[in-house]
Amino acid sequence: MEWFEKAAAQGDSNAHVALAEIYLLGKNTERDPQKAYQHAKFATDQNDPEGLRLLGDIYRYGLGQAVDADTARQYYQRSADLGNLVAYQKLLSDSALNNQQNYELTKEISLQRQEAERLYKLAFAAHYCLKRQQNYTEALDLYHQSAKRGQQQIPNQSWHDVLQWTRCTCRLCPSCKMV
Repeated sequence: MEWFEKAAAQGDSNAHVALAEIYLLGKNTERDPQKAYQHAKFATDQNDPEGLRLLGDIYRYGLGQAVDADTARQYYQRSADLGNLVAYQKLLSDSALNNQQNYELTKEISLQRQEAERLYKLAFAAHYCLKRQQNYTEALDLYHQSAKRGQQQIPNQSWHDVLQWTRCTCRLCPSCKMV
């Protein structure tokens, strides 16, 4: 926990998220919902998807804050917009319980984002030779499929690494956008 505290003191949003979870769940320390809120809020102020999701949980379940379903939904939506699949699942369950007229649309969007994330992970595995043979052509195709389905978290370095070994004219990846 000491290293998380040091990293958080330097403004690392991942450290703030980790500390928020530690204090929220009482992992190897006493539960402290107020400290969890402070760390999640800091990460949220940096637009961290996991911090946004945690703040949604804090408001949804009333963990150190008053229960506020609307505020929770807003944090989940912001987190989901940044690609957090757990936030999508929470929005989907909320929609099924409280907003049934939008359930099918929410479900479709959630499934599309999950597919984009699945394709991205396959591309990443093909790109970096994770439990399989490296294949840049397949990685490029999977990155494209993922981007077409809304995956916005593909680092420019991933595109650059793959594109140096393949030709592409898709207008989706950074290289093609510059043409």
